This record gives sequence, structure tokens and C-alpha cells, in this order.
Amino acid sequence: MRDQAYGCTVPATVRDPHLAQNSWGNDASAKLYGAPTFEMRISDSASSRRFLAEHATFIAAYVHHRGTREVECRLSPVEYRDCLTNRWSAARYGLQATFHWDGRPRPVVEVLDEMLGECEEELRALGARRSDLRIVNAMLAKRTCQADFVLNLAERYPDPWCLASAYQKLVRHWEIFDEYVESAPTLEPIPLVDEEAILAEHLAIIGEGTYFYRSREAMNYPPPVADAIIERMVEQGAIRRDVTENRGVLLTRVG
Repeated sequence: MRDQAYGCTVPATVRDPHLAQNSWGNDASAKLYGAPTFEMRISDSASSRRFLAEHATFIAAYVHHRGTREVECRLSPVEYRDCLTNRWSAARYGLQATFHWDGRPRPVVEVLDEMLGECEEELRALGARRSDLRIVNAMLAKRTCQADFVLNLAERYPDPWCLASAYQKLVRHWEIFDEYVESAPTLEPIPLVDEEAILAEHLAIIGEGTYFYRSREAMNYPPPVADAIIERMVEQGAIRRDVTENRGVLLTRVG
């Protein structure tokens, strides 16, 4: 700790292992919370003024809606695993994702449509109606989002620096994303992520002598769930597990 303080992290909180996930820790150094960073995350920013306004209005209305209703909920380990699978699906497939929802597959656009309906009263309190959220409604109808916009651009500019440059030049024209959504084709939903897809995602991260903890980065599952997936891959002969003196448990893909 003394010699490696600037590169060391410690857990931010203590959690139930069955309801836990990877997260950023706190830098264990003399500059703890004393060295803020500034990030220019161009492709994460709202791509138009109108979308920014609609997005902020929707979030404010829904957060207020949920905040005024007391709901007692403690997820079971299975439900928590489904939540993390949904989060991965949303990150991978955007508005084309299909969620595990109340024990059945459900397209994410249906969930968002329901959320918009639930907070109509709060939208009115903000001086808005659901019909005013023109860009959001169009995105749901077409199952398209900013990620699809950026991915299409990335096909033309595969270099990250060129992509960032092209993107920031485009969004100077504040209506570019609005126009994209209006002209974009309607996309089809992606089927529910099954167990084979989950195994394949974890296997893709494993190469030759991969430290076992890296497998937990695949979908950020709690340690017991991630370890069970490793066991299944070992039993199927897809990977080999070795215990080494210097590096601990290592995983190697077979074949």
C-alpha cells in the first residue's frame, strides 16, 4: 500500500456477494478525492438541443414519479442476475434490446413506453405532454438511438480520432440527430439473450493464461454467478483452469 498507493484501489462499499458487481474503487493515495479529472466524452453527449431537452424532461418527470411512490423491493439473486443481463443487453443492442422482465421476454421499447405513460402527470407539472417529446417518441417507434447514429458514422471513420472529429463537427449543426431519427429505418428487436450467448460472451474474453477475474468483466455478474459460469466452461471442456504460484488462477481457452 505504501509503495503502490497511486495505482492501488480499494472497494468503495461492502456488498452481499450475491448482489454485487464490479465497480470503480477509490484511489488509495494522499490525493484521495483531491485530483479531479475532466473528460470530453463526445459520443456520450446529447446530439441535439431538442433531444437534450426532451431527455432531461423525461428523466426529471420519471424520477419524481418514482420518488413519490414507496415501493418495497429486494431483488433475489436470480432477479439481480436478470437486471445485469438487461443492462448488458441495453449497452450492446440499445433500443433493439429485449429484456428479462417479470419472468418473460419484453422489448425495451415497451418498457420505456410504459414509463412514459406512468409519468404523464409529472410531465404536465413541467409544462409538457408526452406528445411534446417528439424525438424520444420517434426513437421508440424506430428502435433507434444515438448509438446507432454513431455506429453508422464509425463505419465511415473507423479510426477513433477521426470519428470523434467528424462527430463533433456534425453536432455543431444542432438538428443533425433529429434529422437522422426522422429518416432512419425502423429496426427489428434482438431476441432475448440466452444462456449460450452468455457463455459465448464470457468465453470471448478468455485467451491464453487469462486471469480469472477478467471473466467477471464480461457482463459484470456477481462473483458467485461469474464463478459458476467458469465452472460450466471448464466442465464443457471449453477452457482450462490452472493455479499458478505467481499469478493465482488463470484460464486458457481450449482449441
